[in-house]
Amino acid sequence: MANTFRYTRSILVHASIEAIAPEIADLERHEAWSPFSRPDPKTTGAYAGRPGVGQSRTFAGGRSGAGRISIDAVEPHRISMTLAMTRPVKATNTVEYTLAPEAGATRVSWTMSGPMTLFGRLMGLFIDCEKMCGRMFDQGLAALKARVEATPTRALAA
Repeated sequence: MANTFRYTRSILVHASIEAIAPEIADLERHEAWSPFSRPDPKTTGAYAGRPGVGQSRTFAGGRSGAGRISIDAVEPHRISMTLAMTRPVKATNTVEYTLAPEAGATRVSWTMSGPMTLFGRLMGLFIDCEKMCGRMFDQGLAALKARVEATPTRALAA
C-alpha cells in the first residue's frame, strides 16, 4: 500500500475563474456548497481572519471530528489549504483547488493529498476511502457549480 494518498475530482462550471475563486477563497462561503462545511448541529466551530490567505476555521464534534483548515495560498488558478485533523486521528493533509479555462468555461478540480497513516491503511482494508471522499467532492463540486451558475452575472453562456 502506498505511503501517500491523492484524491481528485473535477467539474466543468459555466462561469469565469473570477466568479468561482471567491467562493473557494472564503471559508465561510463553503457552508453553502461543501459537504464538509455544512452546519452540523453537533459540531461547533469558529472562523478567524478575512477571506484569503490566513483565514482559518476550527471545528469539533459530530461526524466531522476535530481540526483546523487554513488557507495557505490564493493564486489566479490555484487555492491551497492545510487541513490539520486532531480527531478521530491526527493527520495533516493538503487541500487544493485548481481553476483552468476550458471550452469557454472553467474546470474546477478539488484535490486532497497527504501521508497515508497507519490508521488510514487499516481503514482502507474495510472502506474505500477514495470512493467515499470522492463522492463528497462530487457533491460539493455540483453544489458549487449550481451556486455560481445560478447567479446571472457570474454564469457564462453554456
